[in-house]
Amino acid sequence: MFRNIDQLTLFKQIKNGGESVNLVFFPYLGGYANSFYEIAKKLDCNCNIWSAMPPGHGESTLPLVDDIDRLIDLYMTEVNYLLDCKTIFVGYSLGGVIAYHLLQRLKHDPLVGVTVPEKLLIMSSGAPINFKNTRISRLPDKVLLENLNKYEALPEEVFMNDYVAKYLLPIFRADYSILESAAKKKIEPLDVDVSLIWGMQDQVVKLNFVLQWEQYFTEPVKLTILPTSKHMFIHEEAEHAVNWINKRISV
Repeated sequence: MFRNIDQLTLFKQIKNGGESVNLVFFPYLGGYANSFYEIAKKLDCNCNIWSAMPPGHGESTLPLVDDIDRLIDLYMTEVNYLLDCKTIFVGYSLGGVIAYHLLQRLKHDPLVGVTVPEKLLIMSSGAPINFKNTRISRLPDKVLLENLNKYEALPEEVFMNDYVAKYLLPIFRADYSILESAAKKKIEPLDVDVSLIWGMQDQVVKLNFVLQWEQYFTEPVKLTILPTSKHMFIHEEAEHAVNWINKRISV
């Protein structure tokens, strides 16, 4: 179905479903392609499931990127391989911001012979504007680690291990810089079918951060709220993510 699939460096296929539908995930802060492996196994659909491979994350050997426009420039060089049929973008946290801007670029500068996604699913993500005038990427190491700990995404041992923490800090700084650069961009409402899911117990992304997404789209955002879920429910309560995605891609 895809030519030169093994040569792709920015997208990885994590499930070959056989159908002419592609589901493309974009990872959260510090995440990588295999972050969605367990979810991919549990989804009912026979979609071809892909994940972006953020430069410098996980198995990627590319240098880190710390600017939203440069990152989108890179993804545009390979995303055409995924757009030969119906495609749905799914972004988790930071991934929601990246998926939005990639879709925005595809709408403005369409690639020849591709099918531009008409559906966007966003999970545990606040709108980019919430990072306007922030400097989280420049915080001292200790303060940055304390901020990251609020996501409850990494074991406590990681923060206690100086070697591991030093390895991860440049990745998180680059990701925060991407959010900060996205916040500076002019808001141009996107015409796309968009759904969003958020956990009410999220200690990082508050409800008002989520509601700010409304100004980024021409149509109302279909919001699902999970009363007892935290920011990383994709791992802690995977069934919520699986059920929601199954429902959204079938309508």
